[in-house]
Amino acid sequence: MKAMVKCNEAGANVVSMSLGGNQYSQGYADTLETILKDNDKILFVAAAGNSGNSLKSYPASYPDVMSVASVDEQENHSYFSQYNNAVDIAAPGTGVLSTVPNKGYGRMNGTSMAAPHVAGVAALIWSYFPNVTAASIREVMEMTAKDLGAPGKDNYHGHGLVNAKSALEYLQGHAFTAVPSISPAPSIIPTVTSAPTESCIIVEVHILSDQYAHDETTWDIRAPNGDVLFKSDKYPVLQDGILFTLKTCLPEICDGKIDDDDDEYVFNIYDSYGDHSLHLNLNPAWMMQKLDLF
Repeated sequence: MKAMVKCNEAGANVVSMSLGGNQYSQGYADTLETILKDNDKILFVAAAGNSGNSLKSYPASYPDVMSVASVDEQENHSYFSQYNNAVDIAAPGTGVLSTVPNKGYGRMNGTSMAAPHVAGVAALIWSYFPNVTAASIREVMEMTAKDLGAPGKDNYHGHGLVNAKSALEYLQGHAFTAVPSISPAPSIIPTVTSAPTESCIIVEVHILSDQYAHDETTWDIRAPNGDVLFKSDKYPVLQDGILFTLKTCLPEICDGKIDDDDDEYVFNIYDSYGDHSLHLNLNPAWMMQKLDLF
């Protein structure tokens, strides 16, 4: 609640909240109502929840917050996304590529991934029409969302899949005043000398696990000297049937000898139950590595 108040005081226009719980708070609801009563230029967006049931999650389910559900690449409702009459709109939330620690990328699942899509669309279209109120921005996104599931608003997708292009075109086609285009004054572009970059290889790791993975399976990638560069406890827990992807860049350290152990990174995957443990050497001297572990 304090964070919401501080965002308002700082002049934020769009507040994205990838968090939630099942406890309703009248004080929270009253604070939101007070903020929006005094400020019509702030929009609150929140994740609908990942329990896969019809329970309401807060703050998403307060009337003054846009509750965002998740859909997959086929625009189907994500199995984990909570569904109820508070769901306002949907956005991609299954297998969304995200930055992860140690300069890598990983695919993440959750309405926490979906909510920022809606917040981003709101910020984008609002930047063209800064005089429009938050209520109007919300209404336009609802009106122009791509209808999914049952016709009209439903508990699984709300008004449908958020659509930035349609929302912007709607605003452009109605009586709203856009920000005028300003031609920049000519300027001298300085010559910039790029800093030298370190050669590296791209490594992708794909892990598709069974129902025991979250209890039994851990993994790491180690440098030739044994230092741990990447470790599973820094990433989302493996889930049954959900593909985990790590894409990162490892420094090129080879001397050209493909049989030299000093040039090899090591990928280890461990099974605490005692079966199917795996050890692979990643030699950057001769190939791009892609590991698919199923």
